Amino acid sequence: MMHTRPDCRVVGLTVIALGAAAVLHASAVPAGPLFDPHYTIPWWLLATVFAAGEILVIHLPSRRSAHTISLAEIPLVLGLAFVSPLGLIAGRLIGSAFALSLHRRQGLLKLAFNLSGFYLETVVALSVAGALSTGDFLAPSGWAATLSGVGGSSIIGALLVSIVISIHDPSRTVREVATQLYSGFVVSSGVGVIGLITAILLWVDVRSVVLVGIVGVLAHGAIRVFGRLYRRHSDLLSLHGFAAEIASDAASVDEAVALMLTLVEERLRVPGAVMVLDTGEGEPRLWAQLDGNHMAKQADPGELDRALTGISQCTHLDACECAALPGGGKTRGAAVAITEDARLAGVLFVMDRKGTADPIEGADRLLLRSMARHFSAVLSGLLANERLRAEVIEKERVIQSKDQLIASVSHEVRTPLTAVLGFSEILREGVDRLGPDELNDTAVAIATEATELSHIVEDLLTAARADLGRLEVYSVPTSVMPSIKRAVMHMLSPAGRSVSIEGSNVRAMADPARLRQIVRNLVANAHRYGGPNVVVRVEESERAVAIQVRDDGSGVPADASARIFEAYESAHPAGTQPSSVGLGLPISRDLARLMGGDLRYLREDGWTVFELVLEPTTSSPVVPIADRRTA
Repeated sequence: MMHTRPDCRVVGLTVIALGAAAVLHASAVPAGPLFDPHYTIPWWLLATVFAAGEILVIHLPSRRSAHTISLAEIPLVLGLAFVSPLGLIAGRLIGSAFALSLHRRQGLLKLAFNLSGFYLETVVALSVAGALSTGDFLAPSGWAATLSGVGGSSIIGALLVSIVISIHDPSRTVREVATQLYSGFVVSSGVGVIGLITAILLWVDVRSVVLVGIVGVLAHGAIRVFGRLYRRHSDLLSLHGFAAEIASDAASVDEAVALMLTLVEERLRVPGAVMVLDTGEGEPRLWAQLDGNHMAKQADPGELDRALTGISQCTHLDACECAALPGGGKTRGAAVAITEDARLAGVLFVMDRKGTADPIEGADRLLLRSMARHFSAVLSGLLANERLRAEVIEKERVIQSKDQLIASVSHEVRTPLTAVLGFSEILREGVDRLGPDELNDTAVAIATEATELSHIVEDLLTAARADLGRLEVYSVPTSVMPSIKRAVMHMLSPAGRSVSIEGSNVRAMADPARLRQIVRNLVANAHRYGGPNVVVRVEESERAVAIQVRDDGSGVPADASARIFEAYESAHPAGTQPSSVGLGLPISRDLARLMGGDLRYLREDGWTVFELVLEPTTSSPVVPIADRRTA
């Protein structure tokens, strides 16, 4: 894709070439033929030969450019020998214009540039050959004049091409430009020698045109075979370099895609490429590479579907259209699938080269498909590494959480167990010395600590059954208020804290034992981390029964609200609050969901709220719910 500034430069170069050709034509081109042949070739027949030379062009690609053998020097030599100057100019311009516009489908600017260049090349050849010609074509001086004219024409053509390539690729070095000039001159001179031999044979005997035709066909076939072998060798080198670069330099999916598009644009010499990819991790993404400018964005949810639909309709890399390029509209090109472990993960779209009838040729498509396969393998490896890295991090987190669990369980169990042992020792050693009130207080303390210990054990057993898939919950019509009061009644409130119960006695579908366990965990959590005032509130609506445990504490930090329902997690740093096992909230939410409800965290008007939502009472029979786990 050309930018405005290079376009202006090409227009300027076209005008200069056209002006120089016109001046040289008027001042240096002879009016009559350069030689005196026995017969002449009609200009229209010469135009046909020029058109054939442009149609049968042979490309020899390299990494950053392509050497082109157009065979136009053969009809140029024939024109110098057998056609008048005006006929030669008309034949070349008309024949070349026919081939470039109808066969190669070049754009207006490129067509104008090429025709002005051909005009300048032709008048240079006529001027140089006319200045050196002695009138005898078969004499060495005639050969030298003809070859000098072709050589001058070749230099002008190579110089113009090198200038326009440098305009669109300023990164090319002087050495690369010089190499382009040298290779263009050598190729054109070689084809010019072939043209001179052909002209000599036709000058001597017109019947040699048959022999010339046979030799020409064989030579053209040999050159095309050489071109294909050269292209195969170039593609193998390009593919080897591509595989080495993308395997060694890509450390992430983003880097791999950016490198892939850059290498595709560079090695296939296309104006741009687009990739839409769904890695299976979140929303699809779109990357584009246009004239070396890279961009990436989150893909529209339907963008991948449209891209995959397009690839399914592009059988064997047939030409298709892409509407995902910046700026809107559809762009012609070729598409190839990107896979990840046999899964269709996305599509790579490569834009057509400008001004060509068949821009993505068979060899280009084979190289593109091979590059896509290599990228798919690299993509599979990168995604596997990312998943493995995430799994390792998760395993390390679980191990750390288990270590924290062991430490918390040890502390939680040791505290009530020590109290039970201590009070029991007091009773055993001093029962005769204690009065009735002291005996009662000691017994109450033992019972309280034993209850706390039983609650810890109950949570651990519930978590273990849930891990094994053996946790059973019976959802039956239940009066929620008695269960709430029973759960709170057996809990000892810390000093300076109170628990109040609000609401009426309503019925909901629940397991009474599990409901008490949930309320107990929520109240204990409020005592442990919340404010001094704790309220258990019951609300009823047509669709649900809500049991809220509220406290006036500071609540859960915003960055921790998403993980408080995960096992062994705590929203409070270790050592800042009384320790806990870290299973109360995860178990409570699992139990709520097994009963057909849910447990969620809210923050309302300065109150921390954990809301248990249950289904209202129905006439459904008792249903045991087992072997169900929540994410």
